[in-house]
Amino acid sequence: MAGTLFITAASADFKIVNRLLLHLRDWAHESGDRFYVVTSRDTADPDDQLSDLRSTETTQGDITAENWQNVWAGATIAELTAFCLEAVQKGTKRRCPGLFLALDEQGVTDETVIVFYQIFDSDIEISGPKLTTGDGFKKVRMPWSAAYLMWCNLEIANMNFEEFADNQEIPDDGGWYETGGLASYDGLDEQQHRNREVEIARFESEGRA
Repeated sequence: MAGTLFITAASADFKIVNRLLLHLRDWAHESGDRFYVVTSRDTADPDDQLSDLRSTETTQGDITAENWQNVWAGATIAELTAFCLEAVQKGTKRRCPGLFLALDEQGVTDETVIVFYQIFDSDIEISGPKLTTGDGFKKVRMPWSAAYLMWCNLEIANMNFEEFADNQEIPDDGGWYETGGLASYDGLDEQQHRNREVEIARFESEGRA
């Protein structure tokens, strides 16, 4: 399963996006790139539109100054969630827009992303009506280094969203949860950290990050 990533930060150039995507790779199992950057605002065929621009393959560094066009720059949370809910309703074969990440201006500054996770009726039945957020998504801000682990565990239903927010049961206004202790854990060992840093340094030396 490939992850879905929106870039709403107008200041995010191709180097920032490449650097983020290097953090969102599967370094623990070396299965490579795991995210697609959404490069269209058209949900007519969400299976195609989410998206044709791969993250990095990674030795090639597919995102460059020449091909990087940020169609979601300046988009609001409401626009992202509406787009994804429409995509869910139309159905997709390969990707899950009910679980996605977004890089906003704050995320460029402090190297975090927002993790969005769709709320289902069964969640409300368990937690009560206070779980209703208006836009239908739970949200939490996670460091780049920890976001892949959270996404992976949610995608395979190995952990629930609240476990990454120190078991906070009810979100704040707008569906926001407080970042929990797992924000400091990326699941990588010393060698895997080294591999990631070497690749980031290589991208930097080549002017790609």
